[in-house]
Amino acid sequence: MRLEKGCMTKYFADTNIFVRYYLKDDEKLSPLAQKIIQNCLNGKYSLVICAVTLLETVWILGSFYKQPKDKLVNFLENILEIKNLTVADQDLTKTMFLTYRSTNVDITDSYFSALMDQEKIKEIFSFDRDFDKIPSIKRLEKL
Repeated sequence: MRLEKGCMTKYFADTNIFVRYYLKDDEKLSPLAQKIIQNCLNGKYSLVICAVTLLETVWILGSFYKQPKDKLVNFLENILEIKNLTVADQDLTKTMFLTYRSTNVDITDSYFSALMDQEKIKEIFSFDRDFDKIPSIKRLEKL
């Protein structure tokens, strides 16, 4: 999340750029994704993403492509270190990532936890027992 000084053109990067970049599975799109990331690294422009971009990337790679969590955590760390890439909702994204990395909950629940933290909400109505694994949250099934 380091931005070089100067005025650079900004582009929003969609989830599919990172999916193709990670998988290197499409002979046309994967090289394009590689070039987009490389151009960002080289300072030709900057890329902007948000927490949902990362959430969707992890969800696609984990559920559809069955990638293990440890590889996904490593990939997220690498994305967040890309020079000239900024995260629009940086604090929310950091909290989401820390929860995802340190607990046995999925990325969506980590996102909800981060939003709850941001909004200073401590209780959630949910039947999903995974929220019980997050110490800062009290899960409620009824009042």
